[in-house]
Amino acid sequence: METDNSFTPVPENPPTPFYNKFLEAGREGKNQWWRYLIGIILTFFVGYSIIGAVPILGLVVRGYLMNYFTLEEARSKPEHLESPAYLHVDQNVLLPCLLFIFVAAMFFLWMAVRFVHKKRFMSIIASERKPFDFKRFFIAAGIWLVFSIIILVIGLISSPSTFVCVFEPGPFVIATIICLIMLPIQTGWEELFLRGYIMQGLGLWLKKPIWPLLITSVIFGLLHMENAEVTANGVAMMLPQYILPGLVFGIIALLDERLELAWGLHFANNLFGILTVTSPEMSVQSHAIWKVASLGGSFDLISGLVPFVIVIVIFWKMYKWKADKIFRTY
Repeated sequence: METDNSFTPVPENPPTPFYNKFLEAGREGKNQWWRYLIGIILTFFVGYSIIGAVPILGLVVRGYLMNYFTLEEARSKPEHLESPAYLHVDQNVLLPCLLFIFVAAMFFLWMAVRFVHKKRFMSIIASERKPFDFKRFFIAAGIWLVFSIIILVIGLISSPSTFVCVFEPGPFVIATIICLIMLPIQTGWEELFLRGYIMQGLGLWLKKPIWPLLITSVIFGLLHMENAEVTANGVAMMLPQYILPGLVFGIIALLDERLELAWGLHFANNLFGILTVTSPEMSVQSHAIWKVASLGGSFDLISGLVPFVIVIVIFWKMYKWKADKIFRTY
């Protein structure tokens, strides 16, 4: 009697699913460490730092050829490359050039997710196989715009002499159109890259959701350290201002197990900030309604935290969240 000596391998047991479905969605596709390394290089270095910088480089070359500054001056003070006055261009010319950085970065992030990791792009946005939830996005944006208007009105009433009206209808409309087209991409890249791609990748490695949340919040703060606001007011003053919203956006992403709410809040925050008040200290200067001479670094973490806490409470009631989505592994 013949015997079958062939070996049939015992299939490996599938990993225990994460309790947080958003982190579990990170298991889709191929996730070896080197794929994340390639993804980061493509997205941040090739897309963000090289291809995305081409329009700004064009303005620098123009400024050099027009004898506005030397290349040595431009290299020694890179924060000036965010200044329309230094580059001798209108705000509505510089604004799309700055925002193009994120258009390029978003394209290379899509390339990395689709072709390096073999994932659906929606897998870094939502935990379920559902289309983008525009309702969540616009609810979040609307709520944050209401809070922003209230805070602005309080500022106008308490310190009216600080604000100078510089409203010009034509340039303002153009700036609004630019922002409505490009800010969803800018804020979307920051959410998808950090709170989606990187957070899910860290989740596969660190398991417990709290650690990816904290790490991506700090990275979010550090990514903004070259902004003009930091040069004017110092790292100690400005770093907490960037880490705090990053932490809140991350908490919302984990509790909701998708990114539309955080994306909507982020978009509304940047849209309102760019179009209502501008300052020479801001990294993005625009044809806003009011202008202030200085931001002054007058930020109180407690008062800054209040609107975020209220927003989280509102969403918690609306979507019946559970706190263990942040702390429970399996």
